[in-house]
Amino acid sequence: MGLKLSALLLMVGGVAFFGSPILGQTPPASDSAKTDESRCLTRSELIALKDSRSVVAEAALAAGLFADARTTNTFAATLMKEASEQVEGAKASLGDREQLTKLLDSALGKLASRDAEALRGISMKLFSIERSNGQCS
Repeated sequence: MGLKLSALLLMVGGVAFFGSPILGQTPPASDSAKTDESRCLTRSELIALKDSRSVVAEAALAAGLFADARTTNTFAATLMKEASEQVEGAKASLGDREQLTKLLDSALGKLASRDAEALRGISMKLFSIERSNGQCS
């Protein structure tokens, strides 16, 4: 009797101790129940996110250099134009990801105005989203 009771207590204790966190990590049964932000990115979406983050970070650096008169207008304008084209391409790959497309729209505006600080902020937000997607693996 003592052994059965110990086993039962161990089993109930294990469920009580481990049950709640496990249930909290269980994903919804259907994709339709997931919100845009909580769905895991596909491989192609993740690549588009990483590429756009990198491009925005490079543009932030170039905009900062231009603001400090450490690069030419021609270089900065060319880099911003190329960055805008790449961000537009990434945005097309992330079409139904509202949070990401809004961030990329914001990046496009900041690329046009060469706002280094805002571009750094957007790059950090993109990085945060990229990191949080690592929990999907």
